[in-house]
Amino acid sequence: MNPSYRSRSTSLFVVLLFAGVLILSGCGRTIITSPFSPTTPSTSTENAMALQADAAWKAGNISEATRLYTMLANNSMAPVSERSVACERLARMALSRGNNTEALAALNQWKMIAPGVESSSVWLELQQKTGSTGTGSSSMTYASSCVTFVLPTTGDYSPFGNKIIRGAKIAQTELQRAGAQIDLRIINSESPSWLQELQQLPPQCVSVGGPLRHDRYVQMKNAGVTSSRAIFAFTPSLDGADEGAVAWRFFSSPEDQIQAVLGFTASLGINSYGLLSPSDAYGQRMGNMFTSAVRSKGGTVKVASYDPHASATWNDVMKSFIGSYMRGKVPVPSTTFQAAFIPDSWEHLELLVPFLFYQGEDRLVLMGTNLWEQGLANKSSVNVANLDLAIFPGAWNASSPNASAATLISALAADNDVPEFWEGTGYDFVKFASLLNLQKASSPLEINRRISTAQRMEWAMAPISWTNGKASQKLFIFHPTNTGFELVNPAEFKARLDEIRARHARRVGKK
Repeated sequence: MNPSYRSRSTSLFVVLLFAGVLILSGCGRTIITSPFSPTTPSTSTENAMALQADAAWKAGNISEATRLYTMLANNSMAPVSERSVACERLARMALSRGNNTEALAALNQWKMIAPGVESSSVWLELQQKTGSTGTGSSSMTYASSCVTFVLPTTGDYSPFGNKIIRGAKIAQTELQRAGAQIDLRIINSESPSWLQELQQLPPQCVSVGGPLRHDRYVQMKNAGVTSSRAIFAFTPSLDGADEGAVAWRFFSSPEDQIQAVLGFTASLGINSYGLLSPSDAYGQRMGNMFTSAVRSKGGTVKVASYDPHASATWNDVMKSFIGSYMRGKVPVPSTTFQAAFIPDSWEHLELLVPFLFYQGEDRLVLMGTNLWEQGLANKSSVNVANLDLAIFPGAWNASSPNASAATLISALAADNDVPEFWEGTGYDFVKFASLLNLQKASSPLEINRRISTAQRMEWAMAPISWTNGKASQKLFIFHPTNTGFELVNPAEFKARLDEIRARHARRVGKK
């Protein structure tokens, strides 16, 4: 290629790129300050950085403008007006690259820096371009607070505890950039002195996230910790009538999982179910909850159980479960239900499903629990043969359009990593605790009052709500894919279900 032609092409590309950014950004420099966040005098350092960033922006040097505006947005010493411009420009440049996640993160930071800006026409315009639903409350005010986590940082459960802490630190950094100082305390629940460390916390360290293990919660309660701290356990249940009166949950319950899958199948017109549960304690407990939930809604359940350690018996269980018979060489099921709940691990599901198909049943909606989410979370390759109609509930949606999720995704992407619901739990709890703003021991009535306001926050993970102190989480519905799992598209799922039912009818000779 002719060198002069290459030079002209490169120059033209830069000009076109800059023109595209200008079209997206509009002319001039938009400065929006919040009435709640007055500007502060600019030092020569911050002013120089702003001028350099502006110069790079005007010259179309996107990479340098991004670098400088990022530094400026994160500089708590810079005026709110300059940081606001930096966030706006970062959002516009991200949109020009088609990176909605980065744009949402910039908008979320802008909202934190200048509370109230989210009601401005510029902010709303940019949010609309990202496709965000903007479900977070515009009146949320984050406060400087002490937030404590009681989690395993060593031992078998440490991978989960450390992921929660990782998400918490991302939220801490985000809030600090916005001017809310978070005193983050980490107590290793596997340390011999953990309970003593918890009891010796300063009195203003009221909000406590954790523990993960139920026995640790019992120890907290027996030691009287719940009388001086607001304990939000990362467990699916608490003892007896404790919830909302002695302590709180910051975690989904088995009932949340069951309601999520039943809500989805009800939208498909399904009200007849099968329950195929392992004979272990978890399977029987989840199975009983499922049966009660279905019958309370007027549905029917056919129940079958199998020994999870005796796979040689599974085919006979399946044959009885669906009532199959042979028509020549074609297995024909006489199934009386349209969906089956299987509260077992993903690994067992992969082994069970072929027995269903062997008996000729290929049109059931297969419903699981969050065990499937855990089984698929770290898989990069999944065999989804015969699993076109499998669904399960989960707390973390990697394709969430909201700004909080985008911030968490963007922060971990810098380390070439992706978040799970564990990181989402830590991230959301820090922001939730900051909104609670508990600075001293408070009554359960007062804590419940503050929860009713704080729960309106924009959540990174599936939103949690509390009624009289009792938590429920509105979980997402996912389906497995070749590379893991993704959010279900209801219309596409219904079309796939209709197609499979029609194909089944042709196979067994029905019209």
